Amino acid sequence: MMPGRRPRSLLDDPTGFYVESRPMNGEVRSNLAIEATIRTAAPYQMQRRRRKSFVIYREDFMEKIKKRKGGYSVLFVVDASSSMRGRKKMVMTKGLIVSLLTEIYQRRDRIGLVAFRHTQSEILLPLTHNIIKARRCLEMLPVGGKTPLAEGMALGLKALLQDRFRNPCAIPLMVIISDGKPNLSMNNDDPLEETLAVADRIRRNRILSIFIDTEDNPLAFGYGPDIAWALDGTYLTLSQIVQKQGSKICTTR
Repeated sequence: MMPGRRPRSLLDDPTGFYVESRPMNGEVRSNLAIEATIRTAAPYQMQRRRRKSFVIYREDFMEKIKKRKGGYSVLFVVDASSSMRGRKKMVMTKGLIVSLLTEIYQRRDRIGLVAFRHTQSEILLPLTHNIIKARRCLEMLPVGGKTPLAEGMALGLKALLQDRFRNPCAIPLMVIISDGKPNLSMNNDDPLEETLAVADRIRRNRILSIFIDTEDNPLAFGYGPDIAWALDGTYLTLSQIVQKQGSKICTTR
């Protein structure tokens, strides 16, 4: 999903696997780490020797730390404005997402889809493991209207924060696909400034992010690099990805 090695989070979870131990505070519980407790007490046996028995004190007790891996909650925030019609941008965007569905499914991650266009943004697909439903949503994705980029990102942030509350072990990842040209505000403010403010909120909420710019020359035409910088996220261009993936993306419809 992301360039380089795929990070995994290890989070405290009593149903997870035993990875290490720590001193036990308070009452002895069922998660006593027996081997670690014995290792802690062993250096003091000469001082504690009593009729050849192995002596363990309460301060020797160690408890198990159990953790488990957290998968990704991958939310695509897709620009469906009229500017995505040119140069087969939407065709390539759909192809890119479809090409990632198998990888997402194999790794048991979840995928969701937010689209923004005209005067509204909506969650077309709540986070799910169902890649068949994801394909159908992509096929029916309409295109047209202005670019309320800030609203789309804000809706994506809200969805990922709600998911974080329900699934604290999952890693939230927002993938924004747009030409980086916001031209519609939520609050009658400057659309770009509003977009950068939402991007900063995403960063402050520790949401991983990737901005995929659909412009061939974003430095000349769009604000994708500025938005990615405000997100503190990864910046890629759709043309770069297409060059690496080749016809697999370009021919997907």
